[in-house]
Amino acid sequence: MYSKNEIELNPFLAGLAAAQASQVYEVWPENMPAINLFSTLSSQLIFGPGGATGLNYMPLFARMDRLKLSEQDYEQLFDDIRVIESEALSIMNKKTD
Repeated sequence: MYSKNEIELNPFLAGLAAAQASQVYEVWPENMPAINLFSTLSSQLIFGPGGATGLNYMPLFARMDRLKLSEQDYEQLFDDIRVIESEALSIMNKKTD
C-alpha cells in the first residue's frame, strides 16, 4: 500500500505499519470512508516540539467538501475522523521507557 520510503518518512505510517505487522484488525464497512480519508491526509499532521499535535483541518475540510455529503453524513465523517485522530495521536505520542 505504501512504499518503504513513505513509511520511513512519515511517523503516522510508521506507527500504522508497526501496528499492522503485530496485529490483525477488522474494520467495519461503515468505518472505511473515515479510515480511507484519514489515510489520504496522513501527511497533513501537525508536529510541535513534543510530537504530533493534530491534523490540519483545512485540507480535511477541502477534501470533505469535494465529497458532496449531506449535512448529517458530513458531521458523522468529521466525528469519525476526530476519533481516529485522537487515537493516532495517543499512539504516536506514547512515551516509551
